[in-house]
Amino acid sequence: MSHAHPDVQDRANHASYTGADAVRHYPRLSHLHPAEKVLFDAYDADLRGRTVLDIGVGGGRTTGHLAPLAREYVGLDYSPALAAATAARFPDLRIEEGDVRDLRRFDDASFDAVIFSFNGLDYIGHDDRAIALREMRRVLREGGLLLLSSHNRDHLRFHLLPWQGRPRPGRSVLRSSYAAWRARANRRRLRVHEVIRPTWAVINDDAHDYSMLTYYVGADESRNQLRAAGFADIATFDLAGDAVERDDRAVWLYYTGRAA
Repeated sequence: MSHAHPDVQDRANHASYTGADAVRHYPRLSHLHPAEKVLFDAYDADLRGRTVLDIGVGGGRTTGHLAPLAREYVGLDYSPALAAATAARFPDLRIEEGDVRDLRRFDDASFDAVIFSFNGLDYIGHDDRAIALREMRRVLREGGLLLLSSHNRDHLRFHLLPWQGRPRPGRSVLRSSYAAWRARANRRRLRVHEVIRPTWAVINDDAHDYSMLTYYVGADESRNQLRAAGFADIATFDLAGDAVERDDRAVWLYYTGRAA
């Protein structure tokens, strides 16, 4: 099988994002990751006083940071429960249930910036990823900003369980090893659906107790995908927000591009 079966991947990931644990967890979050702080500051001119589409808002973690900057803010999440939680948290804002693969509710060139944070793009399949990137390009005005993050296929510990690959001994490894053992039923159920390619992969990692199938992509392949979808001036950043070409120490990377 060349690709992870999209129905299996969609069902597993959507179930995790609509489950009770997710609905309890994500609305509690309000912090920005270090790279997000750096990049939101660096691209302030693309956000302040602009129209911003924030995709995969979860429980509204980025909403409180982006909405005050924007002239018009729209938050979107494909989990009905999380979209409702964010709408309840920010009742004066436009928060909707919606899927990045189908943004037909928005006209072409509707936004100055599109944000897809916390690797949300990684929970749809390989073919759907291309559709999503094209949709985000379509709703951006020419020269508009795309900012997203994605799991790194080149990471040194890609596809290793906590006890594999000579990890540094300590309590963290013991805790994560126990979590992997406890989730062994999920791992058995989903690992048969993994697909591993030289530049990208869909694997069952530790997200939500190994209940999901996550897309990982190398930096070169990710930039190629962005170019194919109609983006230019693409830049890559590590977890601290520093510009890089690739980084095998970072479990995910950040990307920006301009609608060409």
